[in-house]
Amino acid sequence: MRAQRRVASLGPMNRLLSRGALGAGIAATAVMLAAFALTGCTGDPGPIVTETPSASASVMPSTSASPSVSPSAAPLTDEELLALMPPEAAFPDVRGAIATAEFFVEQFPIVYETGDLRVWDALSMPECTFCESVRSHVLEEITVGDHEVGGAISIDTDSVVANYYDVDGYWYVTFSYSQTPSSTMHADGTSEISGDGGTGSTSLRMTPQGSIWKVSDVGVEPD
Repeated sequence: MRAQRRVASLGPMNRLLSRGALGAGIAATAVMLAAFALTGCTGDPGPIVTETPSASASVMPSTSASPSVSPSAAPLTDEELLALMPPEAAFPDVRGAIATAEFFVEQFPIVYETGDLRVWDALSMPECTFCESVRSHVLEEITVGDHEVGGAISIDTDSVVANYYDVDGYWYVTFSYSQTPSSTMHADGTSEISGDGGTGSTSLRMTPQGSIWKVSDVGVEPD
């Protein structure tokens, strides 16, 4: 069972795509989304906006301590959520979609290390099967006393592209990433490699909800 949890890239995210216990539908949805968005879609896509900041963004998990935040903690309000995000996330246009998508991906190693799902839940739409799968897996690990360390994600900001697809009315934000290796820390003090790290591309389907952009689904295409 533990050996099956090892993956080549994007640690917990890619592991979810490979775990049969989570259902073939989730993997099929994520892979389809990745192929759909990364090829620019079919039909008549709208304008493409590319952001090219001068440096790559990265997030390192803050600590290797066991999760201390209760999954039942009060949900974040929109105001509290925006206070935790980059200022650009508050823009109602594509700039907000891009900033939110980048911030969301950077939460992957954080939720697996801390068990704090409040930001993750606040940015996930109910129809996001991938978002729910990550949430369920984090709760599984908390239940048995496990948590992840490592797996820091760096985003290639020069690769960011936002593509509006007028057939379904969503923005798709796509970019390349790299991730460091990650390990699972067990309650008995033992540990094991859970992700070897690697590179790839990810595509997020974004939708505006009031003053915040949220994630409707996620696709991953490892290199």
